[in-house]
Amino acid sequence: MLQERWRQAAVQGQEFSSEYRVVTPTRDIRWVSGHAVVMNAENGKTAGYIGTVEDITERRATELALEQSESTNNAFIRAIPDPMYIVNREGIILDARSAKENELLDNTGNIVGKSVLDLILQSSTSPQSLVSSTRDLISRALDTGEVQSLEYQIDIQGEQRRREARYVANGDDEVLIITRDITERVKAQESLAESEELPLSRPSQGWATGSRFSRPQYSLSSRH
Repeated sequence: MLQERWRQAAVQGQEFSSEYRVVTPTRDIRWVSGHAVVMNAENGKTAGYIGTVEDITERRATELALEQSESTNNAFIRAIPDPMYIVNREGIILDARSAKENELLDNTGNIVGKSVLDLILQSSTSPQSLVSSTRDLISRALDTGEVQSLEYQIDIQGEQRRREARYVANGDDEVLIITRDITERVKAQESLAESEELPLSRPSQGWATGSRFSRPQYSLSSRH
């Protein structure tokens, strides 16, 4: 295959360029990048070739490790059922996906390129404070490199659901937002809190009660 590419380049008078493996005298396998061009004599006939060969073994190893890392990360992402958004610092959605239907802020199929802040604001039950918090957490995730989180309430097809959003920096100007439905967890916590409020008889101190979990501060509706 390599020899055939070299022959075709020579016949057509074109530059030859290829990356390939070689075996050294010590039986080591190295990756090299070879480049060559035809040298013509005064009569126009081929007089020879001039070229270079560069050892690119370390570069290839780095590229392979990066490909494997990206493949692993993509596998993790595909395994996550929660809605996910990639946004830039301004909140423009660069990508979005969800394993479940009707869980994105906009389920029309044209969400890429829209502003996640505008989609939140367009929801009739969404307060401006949620938009401000989202904008601040996107900036904070990029500026600090630390994971940010926010709990809020969302209306999905008339049902109130509790969500947790996590904001993770993805490079210098992108943030991955993962939203998770925590409704059942919150209900379990509230049931536990209520059970802890059962009265205990303490003659000298009266009744002992526990505390309740606070109500969500924000409400968000999804568009369908």
